[in-house]
Amino acid sequence: MLQLSKVDSKNLETLLTLTDQFEFDITKKLRSNIDWDMVFSVIQSYRSTYNENMLRFVKSHLISKAIQKYSNGYMNYVNQTGYDFVTSDNIKIELKTGLKIFQKRKQQTSDIIISNTQGESTDTKVFEKTFDYLLMVEPGMAGVTSWEKMRPYIKPRGDCFKAQIPMSEIEIFKVEHSVEDFNFDLSDRIEEALDKALLDIEKKFKKIRSK
Repeated sequence: MLQLSKVDSKNLETLLTLTDQFEFDITKKLRSNIDWDMVFSVIQSYRSTYNENMLRFVKSHLISKAIQKYSNGYMNYVNQTGYDFVTSDNIKIELKTGLKIFQKRKQQTSDIIISNTQGESTDTKVFEKTFDYLLMVEPGMAGVTSWEKMRPYIKPRGDCFKAQIPMSEIEIFKVEHSVEDFNFDLSDRIEEALDKALLDIEKKFKKIRSK
């Protein structure tokens, strides 16, 4: 069972945003269309689970579905190679999530895998543009940067392209204000789904054997 955490967030205000100006056109849309209280609450509630290598994709998929669900129809989760979302105004967005993406002390992000070539060496490859903006989300913080801003920091590393992006190239627009834990248990739907899948197979086998 999982414990429910309720997060209240706030806008990160700067001199630009206080006058309704943003570094990136997408920032205001992400800030205003997505219910970040709900998204952060989902992330916080699942913070301590599904962190094993084989389940990280499931957790990322869950967060992506939450962003789509609580985006007022703005974000369409398409899960395509090279980008995760297409917005209602046809902007392609890649999403990266993690427990500690923003390294404030180092003033850069963690080493983010931007693209995986599935075992093929990147040494002789050029990383081509596949998205317009990179949305980065960790528990209690969301920021965005453009393809053009992050491109100089993308480097080939074996079978993937990675980037450590300076915080100066990222517009942080939403941060956690408070977190409240409740004594409400959430069902572990993934374990339930796996158990149900096994039960479904067992039932089908029983029908076949009874013929």
